[in-house]
Amino acid sequence: MNKKIFRIFRTYNRALLFLGIFLVFFLWSVLHLDTDFGWHLRSGQHFLEFGIPKTDIYTYTADYFPWVNHEWLSDILLALLGSFGSYTFIAAVYAGMWTLAVWIVGRRIHPALIIVAVLGILPFAGIRAITWSMLGLALLILLLRQKDKRWRLAIPLLFLAWANLHGSFLIGIAYGGWQVLREKSWRLAVIGIVALGVTIINPYGAELYREIFMTMLDPNLHERISEWARFAFPVGSVVYTLVWLGITLQHGRDWRKYIRFDVLLFLMSVSSVRMVPLFILVSLAPLSRDIQAIAKKIKESGATEKMQKRVVSISSSSIVIAALVLTSWPFFVGHDNETADGYPVQSVAYLTEHPCNGQLFNHYNYGGYLIWALPSHKVYIDGRMPSWRHDGRMWMEEYLRVKKEPSYRSEQFARYNITCALVDKSWPMVKELEQDGWRIAVEEGSTVLLVAQ
Repeated sequence: MNKKIFRIFRTYNRALLFLGIFLVFFLWSVLHLDTDFGWHLRSGQHFLEFGIPKTDIYTYTADYFPWVNHEWLSDILLALLGSFGSYTFIAAVYAGMWTLAVWIVGRRIHPALIIVAVLGILPFAGIRAITWSMLGLALLILLLRQKDKRWRLAIPLLFLAWANLHGSFLIGIAYGGWQVLREKSWRLAVIGIVALGVTIINPYGAELYREIFMTMLDPNLHERISEWARFAFPVGSVVYTLVWLGITLQHGRDWRKYIRFDVLLFLMSVSSVRMVPLFILVSLAPLSRDIQAIAKKIKESGATEKMQKRVVSISSSSIVIAALVLTSWPFFVGHDNETADGYPVQSVAYLTEHPCNGQLFNHYNYGGYLIWALPSHKVYIDGRMPSWRHDGRMWMEEYLRVKKEPSYRSEQFARYNITCALVDKSWPMVKELEQDGWRIAVEEGSTVLLVAQ
């Protein structure tokens, strides 16, 4: 019986590997609700019913802002998935896309390296719009690797879809340009120009680029928004990155060996942690080739085959174990189980039963959730808005001033008739509002809901 199981495992080991990877991505997606899931789902439902709005529809502070949603098509697809099934069904579809992206790039790579890469990608996985960029980048790599160059004619079609799914299609444009320089191919250059041109075919035209660059070039994002933070690799990504660095630096002082796209993406990841999954995806194949080159040198040095296998086995096992430990660590320390994924569930239930007489001021992190779970109340701010600026106004700056400046808070609360506040209970404004006569209606986890008397 054991021999039969062993034969089955050896025969279908790759299929079992990627089935396991799918299950890991699926469980992660089920257990981790992304902060922006709510507004993405609501937006898709709104777009299907009413079309794409010209201005913001979810806030009472920026209802005139010319909202450019570079993820409009992914929102529609999310809403369609939601109409077919539950959140669990959506999680399964997105887990399938994450798995497919890894399979396309890593189907011939050593399982140990694939596992470490998946654990590095995992903190960024889930039901998120960047899933489409992971899949788009994997498909682009696949098209560029085909021996039959005619497959490259599909690249403009890929970018036509990608530019309407997620703003990270610019990484794909950069990767395509990199390949043009490497190959010095005028045919690929023409295909790239066409691919760049079709990205303008979207509901916003060239305004799409203005929105993307406005976000990319906002220096404040790195200090204020966690997914844009510098030097902030999640622990699950550290092992893969250290392995990549250790192997890559084996090239020594030969600077030409470092002129690679994965090196560029690594530097971008250091500057903005949101680039880490794209870096891991692109670097998998080069890292695998470097490891194979080192293994070849070991073989040529005269080491016995038994010794070679032992080195590979010990190294692979150590790396995988370290990656598993680091990835699992956050689940055992410092985890707050008082709220569902940290969201103010009880506060939403209270406001559903006892709606605000005026407007609701909310924590930035809860905006997307409130758009989904409490559609009866518009929000003060949400995850779309950290770089929004218009007619001299910057909504993130106003939000931060409300948190810190009592006089400005009073002005804003009077201007918008704010009578409820859903905030972090550690904020000084909680005590200040209590002193002004506000009462605590709900306290859950690290969150508090205050209501004006």
